[in-house]
Amino acid sequence: MKKLALSAFVAAMSLHQLALAQSAPPPPPEATDEPATLELTLEEAPRLARQSSPAALAAPFRVLEAEAGRVEASIFPRHNPLLELELGPRLIANDPKGVVFSVGLSQNLDLGGGASARLKRVDALVDLAHADADSALQKTLRAVGLATYRGLWAQERLALAEEAERIAKSVLGATKKRIDAGDATALELNVSKGAFARAVADRTSAEATVEQSKGELRGLLGLSSTASFVLKGSLAHGLKVDLASLKNSAQARGELLALAADVALAEADSDLAGALAAPQMSFGARYELEDTSQHTILGTLSMTLPIFDHAQGSPRRPRRRRPGRRPSSRRRRRRSTPRSRPPPESRRSAPRRRTPSPRPRGSRASSRTWRSPSRAIKPGRAA
Repeated sequence: MKKLALSAFVAAMSLHQLALAQSAPPPPPEATDEPATLELTLEEAPRLARQSSPAALAAPFRVLEAEAGRVEASIFPRHNPLLELELGPRLIANDPKGVVFSVGLSQNLDLGGGASARLKRVDALVDLAHADADSALQKTLRAVGLATYRGLWAQERLALAEEAERIAKSVLGATKKRIDAGDATALELNVSKGAFARAVADRTSAEATVEQSKGELRGLLGLSSTASFVLKGSLAHGLKVDLASLKNSAQARGELLALAADVALAEADSDLAGALAAPQMSFGARYELEDTSQHTILGTLSMTLPIFDHAQGSPRRPRRRRPGRRPSSRRRRRRSTPRSRPPPESRRSAPRRRTPSPRPRGSRASSRTWRSPSRAIKPGRAA
């Protein structure tokens, strides 16, 4: 009786919870962030390439990297001041307690205009970075344009392949009906099946070409692998090109600017070499104290003489040989003297060496290993 009452109580609680669950309002649907489909046209693709392509995103950082060299190039003077301290006893027999103390401070200066030459070189590097960025972006725009045209061509090819597949499928169905009616042969049916298979293969190839073009555009435009887009446009109506603007923009191409920057960089390197060849001068002051009573103050001036090193560059080192054993005199003599061949008469008169003929497998010698002119063959194996 107690078990029956307990079962009834559990059933009542289950019905009550079920009623509460049905009366509760349904939870709001979760918001799904579905990416919108991007439409790419012949005009939209280059604009997007200028904004999100890897070449366009990396260009400012390359320019900043080149401009960061301006901080190092503008340092003057480039050498830190030199502080010298001297302290020691005076070794004199009459006065062994004498002490000498000296302190000096000097500064080395570049008098050849090294800072201006380095700044000129940095300016050339910045111009080169801008030119390389323009050239990379121009190559990216060209690749994007070609990929867009290739994708539009692949889409039109896919449409033609789907139409051809539909026609081949209808022809195949009609041929099967003619077979059932006894109006066609098996050869015609096989021909229809082959045409339908070729149409399916052409359609699959066109789909692969479309996906390849889209993957290339994703890489060039910096899009994610999950981004969906469609190509809009027609090959019959291309872009309108203004020849006058093209002629004006051709003079400011990235390749031409890069060549001009290379020339400026070479000139800056030449100026920097001339600055390094100039002598260096050092100014300073020195204070000396002897025997706690003699004070001396000196001004110092030193200058390097460009006699041995005048920015001529480091000498070229000879090429080292690879470690190994030196060839013997016999091997060197063989390499130096060509091999002499015997005359034709001696070659003709020389006896020829006869090669032994293979023995039959059923002979007594077949149980032993015999050696041919090239290799040993064991019985039971193929030569």
